[in-house]
Amino acid sequence: MSLTEGGAPSSLDVLRVVQAPENESVFRRRLENVEWIRGLRRDGLRNGVEEKRILLRETKGGERVFLQYPGKESELPEAKKKELDFRPKLMDANGSWLEDQSFADVWDALQECAAGVYGPWAPRALGTLIFRMAHFIDFHRDDEDIMLQTETEGFGLASHPALRATETLHPFWRYNPPAEALAALGRIYKVISGATLEAFLYYNQILAWNEDCKYLGPLGDASPKHFRRGSNNLLTHLRVLGVLTGDVRFSKVLYPLSKIGVSPATVTEAKLICRPWLDGMS
Repeated sequence: MSLTEGGAPSSLDVLRVVQAPENESVFRRRLENVEWIRGLRRDGLRNGVEEKRILLRETKGGERVFLQYPGKESELPEAKKKELDFRPKLMDANGSWLEDQSFADVWDALQECAAGVYGPWAPRALGTLIFRMAHFIDFHRDDEDIMLQTETEGFGLASHPALRATETLHPFWRYNPPAEALAALGRIYKVISGATLEAFLYYNQILAWNEDCKYLGPLGDASPKHFRRGSNNLLTHLRVLGVLTGDVRFSKVLYPLSKIGVSPATVTEAKLICRPWLDGMS
């Protein structure tokens, strides 16, 4: 395995970002994914009664990453209702469900990653993957309809085993991080919050996707200027990581969180946290 001057595997060179995507392009892709969620069939579904999950990824470690809907916020009173709410669900290689993760759980996981005995390049490479996810860099869209596995399960009084099917669904922007980066970092971060690095990243992508749908899906006049909720949650993770790498002051995270609920890293901060992979990015 060849190494760069800073000790990072040269296979991580695929993470380098030379030109940040235009906000208009990111906005259009996010909006397409919101509309994809809006188009999912919900006949007979209700949170905690009858729910459906869609298998979005099977990791190399044998985990299964699902998108499950409708979420609990779809049952809130009308004024607070988030009709498109969903959540990620993660099944490990042994067929057991992992506990749902909150943003606080994600930050705890990042703290463990930053506290490792590996070189300082490791958490910075992880931060670069998060930055790329926030800017929709590692995504692709199929040209034709796709076949995905689904499971419909009943709960409580309506309990019944999962009914499995294969459904034809319209294309959407699917997360697909560089395999070389996953392999290199996966050798360092073998387990994050009980999951592989690959599953951890996919889980967080679905969390950010849900934020887009909950807060921006109801807006009929969404525009690039304010269509940033999903990105900002991921960039908040990056800023938290920046505190742990010593690149961001703690107050920079806390003050915006207390005011607006997110604390996204600025471009200047991102370049510090993710160096050298954002060096020279314009």
